[in-house]
Amino acid sequence: MRSTRLFGSVAALGGALALTFAAASPASAETVEEQMRPQGSVSPSDVDVDQDADDTEQTTCAVYTDRTEVRVRVEPTTDSEYFDYLEPGEYYEASCDSTPGGEYGDPCGEGFHWVEVYIGDTVGYAALMCLDGWVQVDV
Repeated sequence: MRSTRLFGSVAALGGALALTFAAASPASAETVEEQMRPQGSVSPSDVDVDQDADDTEQTTCAVYTDRTEVRVRVEPTTDSEYFDYLEPGEYYEASCDSTPGGEYGDPCGEGFHWVEVYIGDTVGYAALMCLDGWVQVDV
């Protein structure tokens, strides 16, 4: 019984100490996050979802995935070479429409629609079924 109380006290102290350190340094965490962000991605805080977009305004979209190793291909087909990967949890500027192309399957599921993704000055294609989010953003 005594060891249980001691363990509980140590665990509570460790949790309090971890929360203290987390609260004391939020600015440095953002700096590290910005440094780790892959080239071509958009910060989640930069994505402003606009549900009632006016058709006369210029709009663009952003996509993200929670999967690892989602390939960005030169053409919308699995026969095409890939030149990059989408990083999990990062937003990438993309077309607001899907493009029909070659069929794909596992691990994302079967489909034939692709999304045009813009990485820097390069245009590529990611399989629509591999994406976990697709949002319209203000330009």
